[in-house]
Amino acid sequence: MDNIVTLSDTFEQIFDELKQEYDCTYLFYCYEDNNGKIVRSSNPDWYKLYFEEGLIEHCPLVRMGLTKMHQHDINGSIMVWDNVQSYTDQEENVVGIRGEFNLHHGISFGREAPYFKEFLGLATDDTNHYFPTLIMMNKSTLDSYLCRLRKAVNIEQAGNVIIFPSNTKE
Repeated sequence: MDNIVTLSDTFEQIFDELKQEYDCTYLFYCYEDNNGKIVRSSNPDWYKLYFEEGLIEHCPLVRMGLTKMHQHDINGSIMVWDNVQSYTDQEENVVGIRGEFNLHHGISFGREAPYFKEFLGLATDDTNHYFPTLIMMNKSTLDSYLCRLRKAVNIEQAGNVIIFPSNTKE
């Protein structure tokens, strides 16, 4: 008989910890590899509007992230949302709608590795102006959260269980 262990580190648990530790009110994580793409968002309404309704096509954060990665030939980027300018009315519209969902003072991380891509977005409410600074000052802790998110996604792709063969014979 096999022993089945369900792993408990979930997106929701990680988001709860970020809420408690940093007053984070929004978490987005996307992991893509040869097995497909897994996306998690703490705000499903914003996710639906942003991705399914096409706001992503006019997002200044996406424009800036892609520009930074391609111009500088780098595998990753970190962006503080407050530092990214909108250049068109459509971009300004995306920023305004994002604000209506109370997603402010965010910070985004993107990385392309040889075998996977991952993207992380964190935000807070309008009153927490120091949120990006707090996140950057604790980058090593954030790296640990990224590692846990990546692990949770990989376990989810594997069916959320690990089966260890038992040592007993039946």
